[in-house]
Amino acid sequence: MTLRYIGGMDTHVTFPAGRLEETATVLRILPLADGRSAVVTDRTPFHPVDPWWSDQPSDRGMMLAGGVTLEVPEAIVLADGAVVDPASTPRGAEGVALEVGHVVGDASALVEGMEVTLRVDPASRDALATGHTAAHIAALALNRVLAPYWKKTIAEDGQGHPNTDQKLIAASRISPYGSRETYRIGKSARKAGFDAERFREDSAGLANAIATEANAMLGRIRRLEVLPGEDALSGRRTWRATLDDGTIDIPCGGVHTLDPRAIGPISIDLTPSDDGFIMDVKVGP
Repeated sequence: MTLRYIGGMDTHVTFPAGRLEETATVLRILPLADGRSAVVTDRTPFHPVDPWWSDQPSDRGMMLAGGVTLEVPEAIVLADGAVVDPASTPRGAEGVALEVGHVVGDASALVEGMEVTLRVDPASRDALATGHTAAHIAALALNRVLAPYWKKTIAEDGQGHPNTDQKLIAASRISPYGSRETYRIGKSARKAGFDAERFREDSAGLANAIATEANAMLGRIRRLEVLPGEDALSGRRTWRATLDDGTIDIPCGGVHTLDPRAIGPISIDLTPSDDGFIMDVKVGP
């Protein structure tokens, strides 16, 4: 059975709800330049690496098809049937169908239209999901601790504090049970009112303050979720933390742990750089 590719149909994803397994139908098999293949299905629990903001590595796992088990070491995003080139395909481009490509080494056992079982490796998912959630909590703690360093008003986060993370972030990399956030304090930040000189003078003691705030916040979290729990890949998703004293929303398309009790303690390392600072976040002893 051959299924004709029809544009405008996103992959239906269930990773926001924490799903690890789905039964799906193979829609297409795309040969890749390195000799491997990207298998597109109608739905998937796999979180692919984001080509526009590749902070979180993709899920890995396996695909079960007709008695054959195929390793899926990574998942990528395809746009209208081709590997995404961020330079030519802007995020949110109108009319572009986004699909998850499950990368396999040998696709000879697969045919379009067959039913497969997709399973995400739970240990890898847990490690990255925990690291990503800790990164959000640390960013909110950073915002609160650095609030006094702003001499002018900037956009606020969900707690009502100056959103330093959003204003200064230059790069982010989620790792197992942690993350590395790179911040730049350039001319625009100084012009916006950030007191860079005072920050550098105080930086040695700020890591402990951020860690203390992050762990205090963690203790107030009663519920974690990503909404909607399942949707088209191109849909907008929101990370939501429900605390004793309110709710915080952050736009996010990654995977997260949904159990606040599974996180902690959070430790922070703050390292000054030539044009800003690096914040390393770690979960656990």
